[in-house]
Amino acid sequence: MRLDFRTAFGQIVRRLRAEHDETQEQIGEKARYSDRAIGMVEQGLRPPSEALAQFYDAHYKQNGVLIDLGTFARDDSSGFRDWVQREQTASRIRTYEMGFIPGLLQTADYARTLIDALTPWLDLEEQVQLRLHRQAVLQRAEVRAIIEQSAIERIIGGPDVHLAQLARLLALPKNVSVQVMPTMAGLHPGIAGQLTILSFENGRPLVRTDSRGEGEVFDNRRAVLREERAFDGIIAAAMPPDQSAEYISAVIEELEQ
Repeated sequence: MRLDFRTAFGQIVRRLRAEHDETQEQIGEKARYSDRAIGMVEQGLRPPSEALAQFYDAHYKQNGVLIDLGTFARDDSSGFRDWVQREQTASRIRTYEMGFIPGLLQTADYARTLIDALTPWLDLEEQVQLRLHRQAVLQRAEVRAIIEQSAIERIIGGPDVHLAQLARLLALPKNVSVQVMPTMAGLHPGIAGQLTILSFENGRPLVRTDSRGEGEVFDNRRAVLREERAFDGIIAAAMPPDQSAEYISAVIEELEQ
């Protein structure tokens, strides 16, 4: 899961504003910004300027915390927000995940557990609803998800939450294919880190990689071809879909005992 500094900054200042019983218009007047600009910052649609971050920090007496967070928000160039928007228009999605069930396939409770544990500064329910909203693409796009065996076995949120999550993997629409990457597969192209490829009916494919906790998005033709070949290698090393379903069913049976 990626750290979204724009969203974090926006949610923090929105909470502080509510705690001080102030409106966006009042903040905008004091900071000399339009209420529309304040709203966009609070929604994470734009990073705060240096001056606005300094205003917030002084106004709410945060001792430099909001200044630093504002800097991170302005430097946040991973393209994740644009990626989410493009994801909804993709005709084909291929994704490989190492640590957890991919966000597009998560149940609400599984997502809630992860978000609460890994990004506790974000608005929990808002982030869960955003993740669930993204899953609308599963109703029309061709999706292939490769998931490491360890992510299937790692119990997230307790047995009941994890069982429900595994059951969902077996009940996805026919256009969604799930494959498990066995631990015994050894070295394969996915070892480098998370990889997702979006394909479109019109336009270049878009790739997102995550090898060091920082996401990178690109559409360079040569780089995309390289990652597509890598994904082919990941598919070849993974269990086929029917065998993967049998394995997931076996894990469910073991947990139910």
